[in-house]
Amino acid sequence: MGNLKKAPILFLGPNPKLGTGYEYPSWDDPNDQIEDFFNNHFGNGLKEWTKDGVRYITADGKDHANKYWAATRRLALELLETGDAIAGITYALSEVVHCPTVRENKALADAVNECSALYLSRVVAESGAKVVVCLGSVAERTVRRIFTLPDEVKVHGPVDVGGLRRWFGFLPHPSAWPPLRCSFEGNLSPEELKQLRDCLK
Repeated sequence: MGNLKKAPILFLGPNPKLGTGYEYPSWDDPNDQIEDFFNNHFGNGLKEWTKDGVRYITADGKDHANKYWAATRRLALELLETGDAIAGITYALSEVVHCPTVRENKALADAVNECSALYLSRVVAESGAKVVVCLGSVAERTVRRIFTLPDEVKVHGPVDVGGLRRWFGFLPHPSAWPPLRCSFEGNLSPEELKQLRDCLK
């Protein structure tokens, strides 16, 4: 979701989670609507899909909080240190499995190997992200496997993917249980955080 080709930060989660009434596309929707849903999800699209980058809008016009989006915005602000992080522009969102569920379950475990093998390298290669942030254990294990990254580090780079030098960072998922501190400063050393920040300057 967002401008994948231009956003300098890409957050990778496990798979999309659907809130009540969330209008996720289906195979039967027109292609231009599906494309608009993803590319312009956070603004300037055929319709208003979201509000303020942290709330989703249902078919009845009501908006609802999305804690995951709020967390990724906080993380982007922490990483950029500019006081300005715009969903879909400053950062884009994707997943290692593209099929949505209401919650993480066995279907995700069954799909992760096949879906990531088909799409993950292509998504990262197409992105303009200099920093790829993996959120949660599913995304972390999958990204380390697909891109052959070492297990023992929380920040790794630069890695050439799609002709662009990128840095990978690994954090807990914002909704992890038991609760974990999902922040850069809470999980990375000052040196590791500086590496990510420096490549965005």
